[in-house]
Order: sequence, then C-alpha cells, then structure tokens
Amino acid sequence: MSKFIFTIIYILYTISIINGQVFGPLYTKNLIDGDGVAVKGIFKAEFSPDYALDKPLKNLVILSSDTKSSIFRSTDNTSPLSNQAITTSLYTMPQYNNQNQAIAVYPNSTTFSSAVSITAIINFQNCNKGNCITSIDNTGGSAPKTNPILRWIYTNNAWTTVFTLFGRGATTGSLMFSPYYYQASNTQYYPTNDPAILPVSVPLGGEVDFLVYDTITDQLYLSAIGTVTVYKASTKTAVQTFTFANTGSKTAIAYNSTLYACTTNGDGTAYIEKINFAKIQKDTYTLSNDVSYCLNMNFDKNFGQLFVSVADSNGNLALITMSVIGMNPTILKISPSEAVNTNSLSSYSYAVGVDNDTKIVSVASAAGKLYSVQYTNLCPNQCSNHGVCIDGVCTCQTNWFGLDCGAGKPSVTSGQSNAAGSTQITYYGTTSITLSGENFANTTNYQITICNQNCTSMSFSNSSSISCSLYLDGTQNMSPLATCDVLVTFNSLSSDPVTLFTFASPLFTGEYTQTNNIITLKASQMYSVMYLVTLWKLVRIPFSVTPNSLSFTLPPLSTNSKVQVTFTNGQVYADINIVIMPNIVSVSHTVINTNAGLLLTMLGDFFLANPGYKIKMGDALMTPNIISMSELTFTTPQGIQTNKTIRAVDTTKNLYSNFITFQYTPPKFSALSFNNTVTNIITIQGNNFGNSSSLINITDTQSNPLNATILSVSDYVITAQLSSTISKGVFTLAVDSQIATSPIKLNLPPSIISIESPPVTGGNITIVGNYLQSSSVIFSSEEYDEEFLDCIDIGLENYPATRVCEVFSGVGEFEVFAQSIFQGTFFSSSSKSSIYQGPTIEDINPKFYFENKTVEFTITGDNFVNSTLVITVNDEECVATDVTTTSITCSITPSSVAKNAINPVPVFVSVKDQGVFNNNTLSYYEKECLNNCSTHGTCNYSTAICKCDDGYQGTDCSELIPTTSTTSTTTATTTDTTSTTTTGLNSSNHLTINILISILSLIAIVLIQ
Repeated sequence: MSKFIFTIIYILYTISIINGQVFGPLYTKNLIDGDGVAVKGIFKAEFSPDYALDKPLKNLVILSSDTKSSIFRSTDNTSPLSNQAITTSLYTMPQYNNQNQAIAVYPNSTTFSSAVSITAIINFQNCNKGNCITSIDNTGGSAPKTNPILRWIYTNNAWTTVFTLFGRGATTGSLMFSPYYYQASNTQYYPTNDPAILPVSVPLGGEVDFLVYDTITDQLYLSAIGTVTVYKASTKTAVQTFTFANTGSKTAIAYNSTLYACTTNGDGTAYIEKINFAKIQKDTYTLSNDVSYCLNMNFDKNFGQLFVSVADSNGNLALITMSVIGMNPTILKISPSEAVNTNSLSSYSYAVGVDNDTKIVSVASAAGKLYSVQYTNLCPNQCSNHGVCIDGVCTCQTNWFGLDCGAGKPSVTSGQSNAAGSTQITYYGTTSITLSGENFANTTNYQITICNQNCTSMSFSNSSSISCSLYLDGTQNMSPLATCDVLVTFNSLSSDPVTLFTFASPLFTGEYTQTNNIITLKASQMYSVMYLVTLWKLVRIPFSVTPNSLSFTLPPLSTNSKVQVTFTNGQVYADINIVIMPNIVSVSHTVINTNAGLLLTMLGDFFLANPGYKIKMGDALMTPNIISMSELTFTTPQGIQTNKTIRAVDTTKNLYSNFITFQYTPPKFSALSFNNTVTNIITIQGNNFGNSSSLINITDTQSNPLNATILSVSDYVITAQLSSTISKGVFTLAVDSQIATSPIKLNLPPSIISIESPPVTGGNITIVGNYLQSSSVIFSSEEYDEEFLDCIDIGLENYPATRVCEVFSGVGEFEVFAQSIFQGTFFSSSSKSSIYQGPTIEDINPKFYFENKTVEFTITGDNFVNSTLVITVNDEECVATDVTTTSITCSITPSSVAKNAINPVPVFVSVKDQGVFNNNTLSYYEKECLNNCSTHGTCNYSTAICKCDDGYQGTDCSELIPTTSTTSTTTATTTDTTSTTTTGLNSSNHLTINILISILSLIAIVLIQ
C-alpha cells in the first residue's frame, strides 16, 4: 500500500448562493410498515445508490426505533409530490438475535434487503414461498459499537456484502466480504458461506466513520481515526491513504475515482472535500457557514449535483445542494423545524435519497418522516434552454454563449459618438462610443474593434446596447478621410464587420494662450501633425499637437500677426489673429525694499509688438518705459504686494504675459520707544515694514501674538497700542511672513499713580500704577533706605496695574518707586510720596478731672507711637507713662482755673507732627463732691453737691433713711418714708420731719374710725 501523496495544494472555493429557485415545495410523508403500523421513528435508513446503477432500483430500507426492518419501493410512493403517506407492500422483517446493528439495500432487487444482528448477516427476501430468510454467520466477531456498516457491492462478478467488524480474538478491525449467488428455481439469493476477511487499521474498540463503494473503479473507502484508506475490492488490498483538511464526518460519496466528503471546522462552516485519485488533485469548497453537523449525502450524477443533510447552527434539520465543482451552494431549511438528535449519529442517520429520473430528493428523519422536494439543476436560468448543465456550469449550444447560454451571435446595427457628428470620431484623442445591436453579452471576455483599434472599458446596458471608450493616438495607419469598421466579439463569438464611423475635422475655438514665446491654440478633434500645416505670416513653421490643442514657437522679434492651420490639401481649419504679449526673461532686481521708487530694468522679447500694455507688479499697474523690443524700465510701487509676480498685462484684451517672481527685503528692527504722555502707545522703528497692518505679525517665543492693536504702519515706523493686560517679553517681528533678524525685547516702563497710607504698624497696602507687574517696588523712609517690598499682583490688568505690597512699621512720610529690568533694558519710575496714618482717639478715661488734683488718663485709639509724641489736655501737657499703638497712659496735675474751662475740654495727641483733637469726652471741674457721693448718688460737678439715690441721705449720701411703722388692733399699716435730701438741711431736720409725718398719720387713722 502506498501513501496517497498530493502534489497539488488545497484549493479553497467560496461561491455565493445563486438567485433563483432550486428547490420546489417541501412535502412531508409518514411511513407505514408491512404490519400496517405507522413508523414512529427511524433509527437507521438507506436509499439505493441511484448514481451507481445502470438500471436504478429505487428502494428505501429502514430500521425503525422499535427495531423493525422495512423495505419501501418507489412503486409504493404513488404520489411522490404530496403529503400522502407511504405504505410498504412487502413483509416487515422481524428482529433477530437482539437489536439489528446495520442495514443495507440490495441494489439488484426491489424485494431484498439485509440487516446485521449480533451474530449474523440476515437477508430478507420476498420469494415464491412468501417471506424468505437467509443468513451467514459473522464468524463470531463483534461490530463497532456506534457505527457498524453493511454495504452491498458488485465485485469479482458477484454481489457481495461487506461488513465492518472485529473478528474473534482480533486486536484490529476487519472487513468481511460475503459473496452471494442466485437460485432461479425459488428466486432466492444465497451466500456462498465462504466469507473473506480483510484486516483494516481500526484498533479494537475503535469506530468507523464511513464505508463507501465506487462501482466504477471497484474501490472501497474506509474512514476511521482520522485516516481514509482506499481498498481494491476485487483484490482485498489497500492501495492509498489520505487525511482531510478539516474534521471528517460519517458521510461521503464515491464515484468514478472521486471521493466527496462533508467536513467541518468547528466554527459553523462546512466544506466538501473532493479527492480525485485519477488526477491526484484535492479541492475544498465551502458548503455553508450555517452547519453544526454533516449528516448524510447522495448524488445526482446527471447534473453533477451533491445533496447533503445537515444540522444547521441552531441544531435543526436542513438540506444543502451544491455542484461537484463547488458551484452555487443552496440551502433548504426543513419547515416546520425538526431538531436533529445528535446522540447516536451514524452513517445511516438522516439518509438522503435522490431519484435522477423524477428529480426528487428525500430525507428520512429520525422522527419517522420522509421529507421530499423536487429540485432543478444549479445552472443559472437552466441554461436558457440553449445548453446542458454539467456540474452547475452551462455548456452552451453552437452560437449561444454566456453564463446562462442566453446570448447568441452578436450583431451591430448602429453607433453614435460624443464627437461633433453622431457618427464621427476624433482622429487623435478619446471618443465615447455607444453601439446598438443584438445579442450583446455582459462578460469580461469581450473585444470591440473600431478603426482597427480596441475600444475599451465596456459598459453593458442590455443585450442590445453597450458603450466603450476609443483612444486613438493619431499614428494609426489610416487617413483622416477614411471610414471605420466596427467588430464586436463576446466569448470568442464575433459579429460581422459593419462600417459606421468617419473621422471628425479639427475645430479651433479662436482662443489661444501665450506661455513665454509659445502660442497654444485651443482646439478639438485634432489630426496628427502629418496631415496639418501651420503658417505664421504665410511662412510654414514647426508645431506640435495634442488632442485638444496646437502649439508653435514665435520667431524672435515677432509682432502681431495671423496664424493659419490647414489640411495638407490646403483646406483651412483656422485663421486667427494673434496679439503678442512680452516674453519676460529677467528683471534687474528680484529682491526689493518696501518703499516706492526703485527703478527696475526688464529684459525679454516682443516689448514693441503690442504697445499699450501695463506692467503689473502684484496688484499694482505701472506704465513701462519701453526702450527696445527686448528692454524696458519701470518703478516699484509703495508697500507690499500680496501677489509677488511681475508680468505684462493688456487689460483691454485680457491678455497676460509670462511672469517673474520677486520678494521683499526682510524687515529690520532697530528701536522701540514709548509715548511720553500715553505710555501704552509704542513706536517700533526699522525699515521694510510696508504700509499694511494686516501683514504685520508680532509673536512671542510660544507663537502667541503680541497683545496690542496696530495703529499705523509705514516703511520705517510701526505704531501700536498695547492692551491693558500686556506683559513684557521677547517678540519676533514678521512682515508678510518674513522675519526680522533682531528680536523685540519689550520692557515696560513702570509708574506709580497712588499709594494707600499704612498704619504705623506697617502691613499690606495697595499701590496703583502702570506696568507694575513683574516690576520691583522699592521703599524708603527715615528708618529705611531703598528696601524692596514683597508684592503680589491683583488681577491681570497691567495698565493700570494694582499690587498689594507689605511695608514696614513707621511714622511720618515715606517714598515708593518701581523698577523694571528685562533683557538688558532698565526702566525706573519717579518716586511717589505717602505718609503713615496719623493717631486717632477713640476714648479717654476717666471722664472728669479736677483742678489741682493729679489724675492719670488712659487714652485709647490707634497709630500711637512714642516718637516725638505730644499729649495735651486743656492745653496742659499730660506726661506719657506708657504708650502702645492703641493706648496711651499719661499723668497730669491741672493748674488752670476750672471755672473758666469750657467743657468738654480739648484733648490733643500728636505723633511726628500728626495730631488729632478729641473735644467730646472729657470735662474739667473746680472740685469734686464729698466722697464722690459714696457711690449712692450723682455728683453735680458744677456745685460739688450730691444728689442721693432713693433710700440714702446725708452730704455724701452715706446715710440710710430710717423706716417708721404704725400698728392698730384693726388695721396694720406700714409706711415707708422716703428720705429726701434737701440742700442745706442736716440730719436733725430730717428727724423732725419724720416725727411730724408720723403724727399726721395717726390723726388720719382716728378720723377714719
């Protein structure tokens, strides 16, 4: 045995499903066995291999789920395209020796079938005795557990059964060949009882995937444990082995040296792997992307069409057909859906039967039903009745072609083009052609010939109209006066030639362009140069052509004239007046300053050919000074031109010469200054600034634009107004995208507008000025000599700017100024003076003081400092004994005459000559009341006499007023006598008054009684 070595690489085909109806309506049939009992389920089934027989016998043998074997003949299926049940006309084959393991249709009789029990191969026949049974011992072996297979084959001139089994005591599997002979006397087949055993490479306990037979080559294909082995049946020898590219299944078809097997890859894709042993070729075709299991197969050899029962990706039963060369796979989902039972799949599960005569395909389902559907071939449009469908591809009859044989021999009847005439084409260039006729085909295998040249890029409209693009390069071996034939060919079938087109004559629009010294005439439908003549001032000159133009070079020193274009026979196609514009060769300066008045010299040709033109520099027009045919001068305009070209232009005729480019001298920055009055106005000095603010671009190192508004621009000065949030920095000046070599170092001159007065303790003050951000603030006073202050900026505004700075403690006047140092430049503001806050008096205690009596005052307020401190009370000095910023303690023995004082008396505090009065608090008196009224009265300081509180008496209000009580037998009345202090009365007077009040009270009581 030789290993099957493929020298051809796998070819994987993926072909889309065709449009059209391959399958007809689906019919569902129930099966009724010979006992008249409906089949509830089909455990195993096999159809006659219709493709393997010259005279097919269309039998179906089943092993039902109740282990009965039955044969159904095609004659039992009286109405195949209906839902009518099928009842077998043959006896039901009983169960033998436990459950049958395999079944087989005998292809040479409609009344014969076989089954395998545990011990024997049983044959059931309807003979002249009725139901006849013969058997042959299986030599005591055992079949594979899940997929034992029995096949009828015809080899060595005898019908023979082939069975897969493990022989008694064997360690590997075997194929048992059992020949049969026919005894005509009783119309019965008998085994020869001389079986042959062929060992195969299936280990004990292993399983067989499939066993199929090729009647043409007498070869058996056994698939097991991932390997397919090919055996010659007649010699019982293995000849080849091979493996699949994907995972094999339990189903395959073998016919005429070719094996077709259904395989899967695990991701829902199923393939047909086709192995041709005669050609040594292996192909793989995509069957479907909606398959979880391949179940069973059959074959229509006339159509070259495979049928495969499968479980789709949802596990439901479906049927797929595809040609044997992978063409047009089409799927039919069984409806209503039937779930596939995958627990006991075998080579007999969901068997597929094909009737080549009626074109009906059937599937025997595990549910005991037979699904039948009529089919057509896979060729498009059934080859339009003009061909034969072979393997899904049309083989067309003579004079018919196309994928569906729907096109006959083409013919061309008319044509038109996009040229000037409907039947004219351009001699040189591209023409779009539309042809009308019959039997045009939509195919890539075409050729359209017009004027002996290929017309390409065919566009198919329908079978009677096509379009194409014809390009002629002008060198074709045809006169422009000749006519053109048309010939079309589709799939090697050609039309008869027909004369349809002539060549269009050249057309000139009268328009032209001048580039340097070259004149180009606009045209269409041009001939090649060999058929044209060009005359300048009636003299032939060289020229060139394109499909849409004719060009020639002006002779030197030419002036305005006519150009003529004629055919070689003298026919005139063009007679055009040419106005010549200057041909500029050079300009004396191509780098110029932005200021006006530079004299430039231009050299070239044709300067005197057309007087009246202007020189256009950018968008500015200047009148030239024409010196000669080859030289002129002009002066430059003011400012910068956006368009940097120089050319001649005739505005009346809208004519332009060629141009020369130029550029401006880059800008130069020399100095920057600030307006003395309005310091946010700056002046930038230099040169080559132009005169347009839109061309000025000033940016910092991060490419951010200068925060300013350009006010004016001249060649030497740029004036700008800085924004209120401007910051100092290094800036780049660009004019019209040209950058100045020197940067602008923008330092801002600070100035101080106002300063908030600080308290004597120092602290934060607000300073307002211009350009204070990033500037230093310097402080000076009698105590400090130019000290830098710590400051923070408030907000983003810098013109004016607000800063909060921390100043030192002090008194009196101080000065502040600002400095800005940046990139080697220095600005210093003028000094701004301010003064510390003066003292303030909030309160003074005590509130009264007396003549010649020493008193110590406590004065509260703010900004008190013992620095040249002056304190006076009623113009008399009060000597400070303790001083803080918020309080002063001082002592004074007043000597002025109190009765002359005007209360309240003035209190004066001065610090560093900053003084404050307080006239609303302190009073000055001659003397005070006795003992200060003992705290039980109010002193009248003007008279020094106490006014006692209730219940108190005496000169200093220190005596309590006694209380008198009177009691009777009937009424007890207590009277509180209010002691009244009267000026000039002593304590004895008070007593006398009290006695009088008591007597009066008693008299009142007696009167009441």
